[in-house]
Amino acid sequence: MNTAKRRVFLGALKLFNLGLMAMSFGLATALLVFQAGGRGATLAGFLSMIVKLSNIVVFTAILFVWHAIFSFCGLYQSKRLATELSLMIDILLLIPVRSMVGPF
Repeated sequence: MNTAKRRVFLGALKLFNLGLMAMSFGLATALLVFQAGGRGATLAGFLSMIVKLSNIVVFTAILFVWHAIFSFCGLYQSKRLATELSLMIDILLLIPVRSMVGPF
């Protein structure tokens, strides 16, 4: 695989990982709304919610920290000769590292 294709695939992988993290925020929000019994959680109420700039900055910072953790743990390095077990171990090692970061 040439360098240009590899960069495109690696960039797509990074965007996909960050997209999954953003979708996990959305899923967590939806589950909280569902758990509350839907009281006052209509689509109109959600769309009329005021979004502060500080919330966007915090969300962006969280995504940046996750990206740094994934890069630090070698998630974006080539592992085509690795076994599935070693790939699973690498991903499972991210869980305690992620837990130690704190609120991010």
